[in-house]
Amino acid sequence: MAQLIRLGVVTGRELIVDSSLLPAWYAQDPGATWQKYAKKAAVFGYKVHTVLCRQADLPVFILVTPAHVHDSQVGWFVILMAALIYGFRVLVVYADSAYFDRRMFKVVHDFLHAHSAINYNLRRAGKRKLATLSFLEQWQRLVIYPRTDIERHFAWMKRYFGLKYFQCFTLLRVTQFVLLTYSAALAVALAAERYQHPEFHRSRASVLASL
Repeated sequence: MAQLIRLGVVTGRELIVDSSLLPAWYAQDPGATWQKYAKKAAVFGYKVHTVLCRQADLPVFILVTPAHVHDSQVGWFVILMAALIYGFRVLVVYADSAYFDRRMFKVVHDFLHAHSAINYNLRRAGKRKLATLSFLEQWQRLVIYPRTDIERHFAWMKRYFGLKYFQCFTLLRVTQFVLLTYSAALAVALAAERYQHPEFHRSRASVLASL
């Protein structure tokens, strides 16, 4: 990560935070818990909370928790850690309504002195606050569109780097697997940059073929 920052690939100016569920491999995993959603099948497993640098489309900080841990409980923490560890001068933090939390706003505004582009929680705010069509269009452009970057990131990590195919259990071992997987993704991006092929930042096969 330090080398990617020195090369200017990762800037940390715009950060996106979100999480993705990982179903447990072992049905009796003592570290996994159930996550239940309305009108959706419950998932027994873990959650990978990720902070993504929007400019590079690369992860800068991750935290693995049992699946039941709500995003608002750790969102402020992972953003704060990412900024402190790497000394990022953050300008904007993007997040969905799950991070609409007082601690998150305090960290982003008061500590990082950045702008928070966090989607409204309609159940709390009420639809009357989203009254005009123009406001809806602006909010979608500012918040929803950038957040698709991290959704693509999770899909890419699961499909091409095997993030969801771990065969271990307990929180410690799953965390180790996730860290190694993310490290591999960063190594691919660094190799692509070293060989002057930035278009291969997320392409493991292309980087290996060019070596």
